[in-house]
Amino acid sequence: MAAGFKTAEPLEYHLRFLKENCRSDGRELGEFRTTTLNIGSISTADGSALVKIGNTTVMCGIKGELANPPVDAPNKGYIVPNVDLPPLCSSRFRPGPPGEQAQAASQFIADVIESSAVIQKEDLCILKGKLLKELKFTGQLLSENSPLLLLSSSPGGTSLSGEKLHDCISRATTRHKEVRKLIDKVIQSAETPK
Repeated sequence: MAAGFKTAEPLEYHLRFLKENCRSDGRELGEFRTTTLNIGSISTADGSALVKIGNTTVMCGIKGELANPPVDAPNKGYIVPNVDLPPLCSSRFRPGPPGEQAQAASQFIADVIESSAVIQKEDLCILKGKLLKELKFTGQLLSENSPLLLLSSSPGGTSLSGEKLHDCISRATTRHKEVRKLIDKVIQSAETPK
């Protein structure tokens, strides 16, 4: 009965939980989903991780390659994100070329990397005007449970703007700090002699 109500009246379904200050899965409103991180999951990648947040699982890999710089930016490397949303993870996705949601997710990753300055493109320059690094990032969604990015870019979904976007960024910043602590613990445990 509840599944039918959730499908037929999703707004009313979720409003009932909001009135009780909880979520439909039993978490409090400010409580994040459980997060696990497995670093080095892909042996052929230069860096990789298997990330699980709640019931959403993503396999991420990064490869570095050498490339020739463009004429207009001879001292800046390339960062090429690619997000794959296969039908294996959800019936909402179709096989074939990247759909609108995958393209939006790839662009979102590119925008986050660019605006956060986590990676400086100038740091990828090896020899100005001659040689640079190209970082290819691939994220493969393995299973999904309403990821925010996909909801925000889905046809018929609500777009994020103004106050909602600010709230999402604030929550993401808090989440980033939690994930950073997890990463630091993993790095520290890897550096600790056994």
